[in-house]
Amino acid sequence: SVLVDIIVQLNIWRIVMQRRQNAAVIAGEVVKGGGHLLAAMVVLGGLVFNIGNISGCGLGLQALFGMDVMVGAAVSGLLAISLFAAKYFGKVLDTFTKVLGIVMLLIIGWIAIVNLPPAGPVLSQAVWPADMHYLAILTLVGGTVGGYISFAGAHRLLDSGDAADMSAKQVNRQAIAGIVLAALVRIGLYVAILGVLVAGFAPDMSNPTASIFEAALGANGRRIFGVILWCASVTSVVGASYTSVSFLNVFGSWFHHHRQWLIGVFIAASTIIFLFFGKPVKVLVIAGAINALVLPFGLGIMLLAAGNAFQKGGYRHPKWLLLSGWFVVAAVCTMVWQAFAQL
Repeated sequence: SVLVDIIVQLNIWRIVMQRRQNAAVIAGEVVKGGGHLLAAMVVLGGLVFNIGNISGCGLGLQALFGMDVMVGAAVSGLLAISLFAAKYFGKVLDTFTKVLGIVMLLIIGWIAIVNLPPAGPVLSQAVWPADMHYLAILTLVGGTVGGYISFAGAHRLLDSGDAADMSAKQVNRQAIAGIVLAALVRIGLYVAILGVLVAGFAPDMSNPTASIFEAALGANGRRIFGVILWCASVTSVVGASYTSVSFLNVFGSWFHHHRQWLIGVFIAASTIIFLFFGKPVKVLVIAGAINALVLPFGLGIMLLAAGNAFQKGGYRHPKWLLLSGWFVVAAVCTMVWQAFAQL
């Protein structure tokens, strides 16, 4: 999943940065109607992902305060709308989340060391697993670079105006940095959780990760996890809503002029749908898997742009990126087929 994430992120960021255009605009120039289709798929995937983010908010407040998940989700939805309106406070929360992420990485490392599982089986199964669970891989990939996510960072750079001064190496470095950090957190979390489970702990499946933090660190561990999960989830709600709505610009200027209002509606819709659906843990898995379904089309159409339209401007996309990108498209399509076969 990490290798797939890096290839996807490098391809999409390089292409968007070289073209200096919204991905939906690029897609529309490559294939007639492609921009509208990509926008529709990204918005749908973003909505599902946002429902997952709202469920993460509910789980975070449950771990922190013991609050009912549904009440926590509703409160968080209202706060997310307020956060977007107060942009300065949103930036403060984003910085706070990054600091908490570093704290979480240190805590995970400590839990992993204290509850270290058998190293041999962990390493061998990580490289060559006895049982390949395709839905798990799709969930990881979809949660990192699926749907709107792989376009979000590149679009933020375009909006900030920093893209014009960035070299290809700088784009590569920024594209990879987030993937590597996420990979470190996931590997550490996996080893930490596995160590606790091997010791005989049975997690609470309504909020499994929070219960494992509590088993390792006591009640404070559960609260620390709740703070980190809520902050990460609520900032993701704002980010997913902003990027998803930005794709609607391809349908006309009305969507751009009413973007602020549409983002509020997007967050409200995500919250309401989750309150009707429930099952927060299951929603998080489904959200990642569905966004992985958007990935082959989004990446594929960007690779077509790199292979054809860019030649006129003198830019040549690296062949190894182009070939590895098409390999990922084929691999994800195969995993989607295998995942449905496993259901």
